[in-house]
Amino acid sequence: YILEYKNAEGKEALSIDARFPPALFTIAWEDDAWRIWEYKKALPRAWFSTDGKVGIARYEPSLVELDVNSSERGMVVLSDTYYPGWVARVDGRNASVERIHDALRGIPVEAGGHTIELRYDPLSFRLGVIVSLVGLIISVAVAALLIQMSGRTQRVPR
Repeated sequence: YILEYKNAEGKEALSIDARFPPALFTIAWEDDAWRIWEYKKALPRAWFSTDGKVGIARYEPSLVELDVNSSERGMVVLSDTYYPGWVARVDGRNASVERIHDALRGIPVEAGGHTIELRYDPLSFRLGVIVSLVGLIISVAVAALLIQMSGRTQRVPR
């Protein structure tokens, strides 16, 4: 999508059809001051590398669920950026998340109908939780020990 301010300076240099050729762009929304153009040839959020269909059942920041149906083996490609920490399951079984074209996420699948679940579950987060819990347990243990020791010390009168 492209956001265009209708009253921007310098727009008169090119006609609207020259800036946004009708074969490539359609108006998705507009009001008195703004227009949103949709690029007709933009890739979808998810697609199959060969002959197949991909439907997005759920799309959240750390969870993606896809329904895939294909007559042959191939790769489901997501058009968002590859980043370590994504974990995939195809029909409930662990699957690899591969880097496609150095930038995108891909999940290999066999022919047929499948459900894919992708979760963002980075190791660094799990390690951070464990280290924090260990630190909390040690802090509580030290505090309890200090409280217990302060109750045992008695002053000897002179």
